[in-house]
Amino acid sequence: MAISSVGKQETIKLDLYDKKILWELALNSRIPRKQLAKKIGISQERLHYKINRLTKDVIEPAIILTKKKSPSF
Repeated sequence: MAISSVGKQETIKLDLYDKKILWELALNSRIPRKQLAKKIGISQERLHYKINRLTKDVIEPAIILTKKKSPSF
């Protein structure tokens, strides 16, 4: 799966672990990182890196896009 960044012409490639992280967080966003890392099968350090990258490259641009399209009152 690839996601295009907002305002940038680059594509972000999501690997299997990125997809698993997003899926598990969609099901339970309050899961402790230690438990999430164990459930997915990666180290806590790698999970921390991947969540930070997903937040910076995927989630924040999506929030900005949503704010730009929302009507002003």
